[in-house]
Amino acid sequence: MTRDYQDEMSRGEAARQIIEDPLFDEAFQTIERECFEAWKGSGWKDADRREALYRQLKALGEVRTRLTAVMEGGKVARSLMEKFLR
Repeated sequence: MTRDYQDEMSRGEAARQIIEDPLFDEAFQTIERECFEAWKGSGWKDADRREALYRQLKALGEVRTRLTAVMEGGKVARSLMEKFLR
């Protein structure tokens, strides 16, 4: 049981490091900005392109959400392990 908590804490810490890494944040902001600029510059006949940009932005958000969930799971595991060891 303790090993599972340790694994979750390790995964949570790794996710936190990724989320808080300035290069990761810069990459996400760049991709978001480029998608919005491409969307704004699209012509009225470019519905397929706008749909693809929307899907790209949604996928980007899902990556961030998944990493955040893993990070939060690590926090919960740490809390549970501390209670378990008392």
